[in-house]
Amino acid sequence: MSRNYEQIAKNLRAVIEDTPYEGEREAAKNQLKKILAKLAMTEEELCDSVREWRVFRTHRKHRELAHQIAAYYLTTYLGDFDNPVKVFVSGPNKGHLCVFTTEDELIELAEIYEFFYKVYNRQLKIFYRAFVQANRLYIAKKPGSKPILFHRLPSEEDLSVLSMAASMESFEFPSHNEPSGEIRKIERLKDVAGIEEDPQ
Repeated sequence: MSRNYEQIAKNLRAVIEDTPYEGEREAAKNQLKKILAKLAMTEEELCDSVREWRVFRTHRKHRELAHQIAAYYLTTYLGDFDNPVKVFVSGPNKGHLCVFTTEDELIELAEIYEFFYKVYNRQLKIFYRAFVQANRLYIAKKPGSKPILFHRLPSEEDLSVLSMAASMESFEFPSHNEPSGEIRKIERLKDVAGIEEDPQ
């Protein structure tokens, strides 16, 4: 269906739903019937093929990720730079993440979102393990307990953890006798820059 028909159908539906005049409503219905007959579509199919604001249901815990993926989809897949992702503050869609798509496009977006959501959670798990590794946040063993020995080759995830941990900056919680974090930051910058203290 061409964009012209999409827009005409959208305008006709708006007239049918909003006009207080019965004559206008009947004229819009008749015109819509002609378009449906020409396209060999039902009104439901036509509604699904028209771009309008639709609720994009996602995991609320990671709404920022959903917003990013939706914006990526709209601009990269649809080439739509004029209708950004919205969160409505009033009306029936209040509080929901909404996108300007057809029903089929919304389904495609949901599939892309679920794919990257699973990847995100997998990467988050690796990041957590790498963070523990880089900062040596190991649980202390009871004195005298036997060490745990592993008799298997590292998995692909284990190697990813080690690689990420190696690239991370590690931190140590300062004791009372150590300089403050700001002083330690300055000292570290001096070391990197090769600045030496004035002997005087």
